[in-house]
Amino acid sequence: MMRKWFAICCLLFLIGWHSDAEAAVRWDGAEIVKGQTGKITFSKDVKVYKKNANGQFDSLVVKKGQYFRVYNIEKYNNQTYYWMSSGYRVQATNLTQFKAIPLETRAQFYNNPAYLWNNQNMVMQTFLSSGEKYVYSYYSYLNDTGFTFNDAGQFEQIIKDGNKDIKTTLDPTDVYITEQIPVAEEIMEVKQNTPVYWQPYKLGTTRPVNFNLGYNYTKQFPQHTLLQSAGVKIGDYYAVYLYKYSGIEKYLQTLFVKASDVEMKSSPTAKGTWYVQEVAIGELTNSGIKSIFDKGTAVTYYGISEDNAVIGYEGEEWFIPHDQVAPQ
Repeated sequence: MMRKWFAICCLLFLIGWHSDAEAAVRWDGAEIVKGQTGKITFSKDVKVYKKNANGQFDSLVVKKGQYFRVYNIEKYNNQTYYWMSSGYRVQATNLTQFKAIPLETRAQFYNNPAYLWNNQNMVMQTFLSSGEKYVYSYYSYLNDTGFTFNDAGQFEQIIKDGNKDIKTTLDPTDVYITEQIPVAEEIMEVKQNTPVYWQPYKLGTTRPVNFNLGYNYTKQFPQHTLLQSAGVKIGDYYAVYLYKYSGIEKYLQTLFVKASDVEMKSSPTAKGTWYVQEVAIGELTNSGIKSIFDKGTAVTYYGISEDNAVIGYEGEEWFIPHDQVAPQ
């Protein structure tokens, strides 16, 4: 009996050990961990520093050829900084030798990865098939930009321009990865005037913009603004689009709002009867078909989308200029 239990225990140990070995991710001859972006060595002995919570600095002498994992990478003021193990940070110089992990390899640690542009020294440009150019700045959300992994495991986008391919391949050190949570609800309503974020965790006013149009968000979303969910939550922020907006230069932009500032909805909620103040042109939200609304027309008021009121009329949902409707 003892031999039987011993054999079972040995089998379980071997199974467990084998599973751990399979779970480990190896790259360039070493095991890598979640959040790691690469590894760094030095061409000579150097001293590196970290700042403690009390404002004091600790130093560490790193020997030539000694290998360190690198986690976060900061790029600003035309410089690059590597965050190493235990909170030590070092500036990229001719003494540092950094090797980046392919983006696809880093993404294996995440169930639903969000990709964010992480370079403050430059913007990322991408193209639509129409030839229009879009610009993505620091911490912009890249999941909606049409990039896929190439054979080398890097983010790549290929756009056809006649018989020519326009290829854009991203430097993996310019992309930060974090986990995002799927969101089932499709509609959100702003509970109170709230800031618009063009990136999770950071307030901004220059989300990806069309070079020609130069559109950007510089204002708050007012109370009762309706938004469409982009299907994910990053940290405490929901990714959203403007509600059924037909202008492609605005609709394609993923924005972010704090989860505490919005209420999830299965459909827009009626807020009473409002009235058209002057003759106005309305537009069906799902087709773009337009119609004239006479002064005094009674409509159901649902909320706001940009400069439009979202209204119901004869069983259809419409946009109408918000300044053309009122409760009485």
